This record gives sequence, structure tokens and C-alpha cells, in this order.
Amino acid sequence: MARRKGGALMYLEIDEGFFDHPKTLRLCGMMRDKNAWAYVLRLWKWACRSAPDGRLDGMGPEEIEIAAGYTPLDGKLYLAMAGRFIDETNGQPAEIHDWMKHTGAAIKKMNDEAERKRVGRAHAKQRDCGRDDCVMCGAARQGADEDTKEPDASADAAVSRPANGAGRPDTVQSSPVQSSPDKESPPPAGAQDPSGSAASTETMTGYVLMARFGAVRAECVPGVLDWDTPRVANGKDETFAARLSANPAAMAVAIPSMRRFFERAKAGDYGESVSSKILKDPTYAFGCWMSKFHELREEFAGVSPNAPAARNTGPPRTRDVRVGHAPAPQNYEYPDGEQPL
Repeated sequence: MARRKGGALMYLEIDEGFFDHPKTLRLCGMMRDKNAWAYVLRLWKWACRSAPDGRLDGMGPEEIEIAAGYTPLDGKLYLAMAGRFIDETNGQPAEIHDWMKHTGAAIKKMNDEAERKRVGRAHAKQRDCGRDDCVMCGAARQGADEDTKEPDASADAAVSRPANGAGRPDTVQSSPVQSSPDKESPPPAGAQDPSGSAASTETMTGYVLMARFGAVRAECVPGVLDWDTPRVANGKDETFAARLSANPAAMAVAIPSMRRFFERAKAGDYGESVSSKILKDPTYAFGCWMSKFHELREEFAGVSPNAPAARNTGPPRTRDVRVGHAPAPQNYEYPDGEQPL
């Protein structure tokens, strides 16, 4: 077991056959020490913090023996490890054997998960996560740069003045600008969508999805905290986020659908009891929004399922039913003493 930077504990992956493996027995035999396997574990423990990728480039045999806790420093331990627990390149130590297939892979997974959570926390607080490869923050930075960029002097209208430089300009030449009151100019490339769908190109995770939902809830529901994390069991948030990431069209309406969902709840469109619980319980609200997302998406797309056929609301149909015999034909003359029913 090794302690990782930041205080988290990192456990070494040791196969149950390590102590009886031929390589381990050969090491103990060459060292003439039945407990020489402990030097391997110490080297692995050192690598968890100092060489998490398992690379030993630039290190000499004595340095490796120090890392393994071998005090004689006579090169005997390195010779016993070389070719078994240490891979060499041109006679020099290169890396710990199969490190990235076992403990190194576990360390990488832990570091990636910690970075994912850090980026998620930064996005939840609507801050720049600092990563150059982040699609969301990269778009926001590009939009900010375009807002602060000084106007190009060459794009201004060309103004010709008199030779003496005084008086009003004689002529003003400006480039024609085509405009239409019915069409909106397209947003600049990389600019953030004001509807909140800038994350449509972002790889959505369950944590980020819940963070966005909490932020929209705080925006739409007065009196709630700025950030309230709903608890979702069975990984449904991750599954839903993965499906959004795989469908850019659905991702584009994710945030607007959240706002529409809370607007409907405030209007009581889901019934008094359900709407009240949606506004009070973020966990319940998050589940309801996921279940109604397809319906909300169809609203934004302007489509809806086929409505059922209208039921007949006119007066009920009646028929002449007589007891004991068939209905009388039209213009039937009743015998004396018989009355119609």
C-alpha cells in the first residue's frame, strides 16, 4: 500500500502467485535471501509516487537499489531484478516490467477520475477549468477574445478629406452590408449559445449534468441554494449523460428543456402535488426531467405524437325496442285496444 500525493491511499496490485512465481524464487535464490521479494514490493511502492508511469530512464543500478531499500548497493540486487522485474534497453534500466498493465493502470485511472471531478467542479461553478483541450472552456475563451478584440481599422468606412485636412469629409465610401429584418445574423464561430446549449459539443458526464440541472433549478426556483446536488442511484445519470453526448441534437436542447420543465412545474402543469414536489425535491425533479425529456424535446422540435380520435360528444343514439315482438314498421296501424309501448 502506498500513499498517493494529496493524501489518497493507493493499493499495490499483487498477484496471489507472486511469492511462488519462478521469477520471485529465482530472485531469492540469487540473493540467497528467502525474503528478497520484499525489495520488489518496496520498488513498486516507490514507483507509485515517484515513477507512476513505471519509467526508469536516467536512473542507474545504485539508484534503483536505493529505491528498493537495498543498503549494500553492490549491484547484486539490480542484476537479480534485471530481465525479470526490470526491463532494459541497450543494457540500461528502462521501465518496471508490465507496470502499466497492473498498478500503473490503476494509478492512471485514479488520476483521470480525480481530474474529471476537478473539471466538473469548475464547470459547476461556471469557472474556467484551465485545460486547453476542454471544448466548453475553449469556446468560452474564444468568445471572450472576440468580445475584447479591437475593431479592425481597415473595416471602417473609408473617408476622404480635403487636402488641407479641415472641414467635413467630401465623400464617404462604405462597404455594402446586406441585411434582412426576417433573418438573424449567424453567431461568430466558437461563441457560446445564449440559450445555454454551448455544451452541445461537450462530452457530458453524470456529474456535470447534475451540476447543470442544479444551476438551472437555482435560476428558475426562487429561494433555493445556488448548488444542490441531487443523489441518483444505479448510475442513471451517467447513462443518460452518455446518451446525450452521443446525440448532439438532444444535447443542444438539454439546458433549455430544464428551464421549460421548471416553468411548467411553477405553472402547475404537472398537477398540484407533482409540481410542488418537483420544486421542493431536486432528486425527484431530476428523475422527472429525465423521464419527460423526450416530450420536452418534441415540443422544441414542433412535433407531437398523433392525437387519439375525438370521441363522440353528441346526444346518445336511441333505438326503438319493444318487448315481446319486433319494432313496429313505419305507418303501422294498431288494432283496437292495443297501444304503442
